[in-house]
Amino acid sequence: RRVVVPGMFPHGVAARLQKKGVRVTVAKAPLFPERAVKRPDELRQIKESQQAAVIAMRAAIHRIAETEIAPNGYLVLKGRKVTAEEVRRVITRVLVDHDCFSEETIVAGGKQAVDPHEVGAGPLRAHEAIVIDIFPRHLRHGYWGDLTRTVVRGQAPASLRTMYQAVKAAQTAALNRVRAGARTDRVHRAAVAEFEKSGFKTEVEAGKGSGFVHSTGHGVGLAIHEAPSLGMAKGRLKSGMAVTIEPGLYYPGIGGIRIEDTVVVTPTGWRYLVPCEKKFEV
Repeated sequence: RRVVVPGMFPHGVAARLQKKGVRVTVAKAPLFPERAVKRPDELRQIKESQQAAVIAMRAAIHRIAETEIAPNGYLVLKGRKVTAEEVRRVITRVLVDHDCFSEETIVAGGKQAVDPHEVGAGPLRAHEAIVIDIFPRHLRHGYWGDLTRTVVRGQAPASLRTMYQAVKAAQTAALNRVRAGARTDRVHRAAVAEFEKSGFKTEVEAGKGSGFVHSTGHGVGLAIHEAPSLGMAKGRLKSGMAVTIEPGLYYPGIGGIRIEDTVVVTPTGWRYLVPCEKKFEV
């Protein structure tokens, strides 16, 4: 017996199937390619989840912005340190109020933000980049949203401010390539070229990467990561696809910056599912 599974298939389940004598093969292409293009009703459902993400993001940034900066650099509110866990609880409460949930919401500050997959923990500090990545799934219909912003409470060092402007420019460059018929790798290369023009290099040292270490985006739907992939692999965008555009930069000793929006591909360009303001220093 043989089964073909998607790339994100749980390893534990695969191991149990193999013990039962089932040969598990990972698919090289999406199992359901027709899911890449969304129907109007699907886009409305993704928009619901994205709207919840936007409202939760505003609540999270408001919580960070209302803090005071203690002499030791920690963010405090009513005499206590504000932590990544507390900001995550603020996000969770908003999402639940909108019939959504999000596992492993990212609130990562300072050195933690250098790892794009780090969830974040502990007290937050001023003058450091805080990456907030919210990806809610709707409890009723199961469609996802995806949104990332990076903020600094207080004044950002010049190095972080320069990084932020480069990431914002890279997102604009990638979005300028988005339209039906566009090659997905060229969307990604547009972001890469913008970083290179700004002097930001991507390198690997001792097995760890720095710079722009992930793809520019991915499809969103019934899975948080689904076709198409906006990286080095070649593909074509089609009208009706819901995709993220999320360039980022990550440097040890400085911090991490990522900006992400989920947009809908149109015949001549793209449109936001739900717009969300971008403000760096709060």
